[in-house]
Amino acid sequence: MPHSQVWSHVVLTAIPIWVILACLIATLYVPIYAGRWILEGFPYNVSTSAMFGDAALTVYIILAAEVLKREPALPQWTTNASFNFICIFAGVAAFLTAPYAAKAMDQYHNWFIVPVMAYLIASTLPVVFLGGIRGEICASVGFFLVWGGFLWFDIHHHLLNQREWIINHGFGCILKK
Repeated sequence: MPHSQVWSHVVLTAIPIWVILACLIATLYVPIYAGRWILEGFPYNVSTSAMFGDAALTVYIILAAEVLKREPALPQWTTNASFNFICIFAGVAAFLTAPYAAKAMDQYHNWFIVPVMAYLIASTLPVVFLGGIRGEICASVGFFLVWGGFLWFDIHHHLLNQREWIINHGFGCILKK
């Protein structure tokens, strides 16, 4: 693979997999629970798409990093600066279209986690689908289906507004006002 101008490719190939996973956990999962505990009095996450769906997308990012580390032969357009800016635009679009949430940690998810994941996914999709083996491609599709299934479940069961769900189901007493 020629020298990539796509930031995620540079980072994902330069850093050991365990460090990538530790950084993803430290920025995607820990702040949600710690922030809710500090700000709302209880560390919760009832949204299945945020718990299990984001975990599936995290595993996809690790899979993409493994594919990148093999340095597959990729079309030039997947490694140039123009493609990087398109991927950045995907992250910015995710930020701009994210709904406003009344609680700080929901905003953190909508305005930080979603855009970062959108950028990482957009920038690595061609890598996996053009440079991955069949099992990696199938696993990737599976991870996206898992995330989509949990998102559908959350929408169907009104779990996206987590604080409201907790209050409506009799657990509001555990939260700070």
